[in-house]
Amino acid sequence: MAAIPKFDEPNLQALSDILGDTSTGLTGSEIGRFLRECGFPDPIPEMTKRHRLYAALAAKQNSDGCAHNILQFVTHVMNPVRHVATGITLSPNEES
Repeated sequence: MAAIPKFDEPNLQALSDILGDTSTGLTGSEIGRFLRECGFPDPIPEMTKRHRLYAALAAKQNSDGCAHNILQFVTHVMNPVRHVATGITLSPNEES
């Protein structure tokens, strides 16, 4: 399988901001669990959620030299089965 090119810093930060959003993102305990399940480092668990995610994703991407595991992490986190109980909320700009 060909290596997936690394995300640049702004895109990796945006991804972290979305997944760690205070109102709609992952909880701190979910972040820790998903990082463990995917074999990612959790360098500073005391950090804010988005900074914690960015540090973990950047460390993994830098050690791997590609974005393959970043995409696997996002796929793992966004698995629809995980979100059935909470429902899906569409923003005003989305249509059902």
